Amino acid sequence: MKFEFWNEVEDNFLLNKTFSDYIKIEYINLFNIDVIRDGPTVRLHFDLVDSLPDRPLPHWGEPNIDYNRCRMGADCFGVRKFSMQGISTHMRMMLAISKNDKVYSLSLSSRDANIEIQCSNLTLISPSVYLDGDL
Repeated sequence: MKFEFWNEVEDNFLLNKTFSDYIKIEYINLFNIDVIRDGPTVRLHFDLVDSLPDRPLPHWGEPNIDYNRCRMGADCFGVRKFSMQGISTHMRMMLAISKNDKVYSLSLSSRDANIEIQCSNLTLISPSVYLDGDL
């Protein structure tokens, strides 16, 4: 089964609270990968590309005034396979997530890098927002 929307992944409570529509899984701007031996676990931190919460929490402020980026992540627990080729200082990547039987597969690809992860459990890291002055 291929996941088409972030809202289909477990632990999506805050995502559903701050976005009124389903958010398509496609491009992300990956900025950090943690590989943790215990578990083993892989943690991805990234910004959503072209998606901002339209129902922000009160302390977040107003879209495109107080914030222009949405940061979130994914925890991959029980990692069975992890491979990474290439790296860049800007990692805008296409992300695909699927689940067959009890195994999640994540595939991230760009011109400069490719990442493959297989794990037994996948959960979201809740979204947050920030103002990127470089935009």
